[in-house]
Amino acid sequence: MKSGECFSLLGVNGAGKTSIFNCLVGQEDITGGQVRIANTDVTQLYRKPHLLHGLVGYCPQYNWIEPDLSVL
Repeated sequence: MKSGECFSLLGVNGAGKTSIFNCLVGQEDITGGQVRIANTDVTQLYRKPHLLHGLVGYCPQYNWIEPDLSVL
């Protein structure tokens, strides 16, 4: 994909769509294959989540709120 492009995944329940996105944003470990974002292996970005989150926009199906987020 080119920078700035958006995409979505379509498939039947259980096909792995949510798992793929969870791997992209570091919520699940990648157990096989390789994903590169901005010429960097995503697993290397797991150690620097602020960099990873600056590269990937993610809108899950269900509301997800960071447990440590506070309005104070």
